[in-house]
Amino acid sequence: MKSICVIAKGPSAVHADKFIDQNDDVAVINDASIFTKRDRVDYCFITHNYYTTLRGTVHKIRNIVTVAKNAKEKAPVGGFDLLDEVADVNKIVYEHLVEDHPLQPHRDGFIRHIGAGKICHHHTSAAALHWLAKHGKYNLIRVIGIDGGTEYAPGSYVNQPTYVKLGIKEGTLDKWKEIVLELVKVLEDIYDCKFEFYNSSKN
Repeated sequence: MKSICVIAKGPSAVHADKFIDQNDDVAVINDASIFTKRDRVDYCFITHNYYTTLRGTVHKIRNIVTVAKNAKEKAPVGGFDLLDEVADVNKIVYEHLVEDHPLQPHRDGFIRHIGAGKICHHHTSAAALHWLAKHGKYNLIRVIGIDGGTEYAPGSYVNQPTYVKLGIKEGTLDKWKEIVLELVKVLEDIYDCKFEFYNSSKN
């Protein structure tokens, strides 16, 4: 069985190394590789502030995966081009836009988007789970750090203007978690894979 653990940036991410199975590959959202002692991270999913966010952890990342429309942004917002200096990192770009048909974050909307051959990029974590199910072809995807709430895990990089713009303090992460949980039901049906979410009472 092919398995991977995805570490997002919610407070539970600090328990990542206890949750990761020894046979798991590892994927992270943005700079969440700071929450694992693994010296190799197989995939990093990130969409903005590439160089600023990753400059302290890029040495352990094998593949950086990002959305096509943002890859050409220049620093400081972008900076994807600055990562060219890191010879050992493979850069993967995916398309998520369907012309005249923006992603609708519900079951039927996900199915239409997947049928059009695009990645369901409502936000970075959702895109990561879809990409790993589709292109990574993982049988089991463990997930930690998608917690909802109003905080990120201590030590993670936060771009304050973006934090405010997204309304993190107003419940955005709770909405995003609900969307992820709806998406994974569709992904399990389509790609014949299983998702396992961190549960503090069990793990």
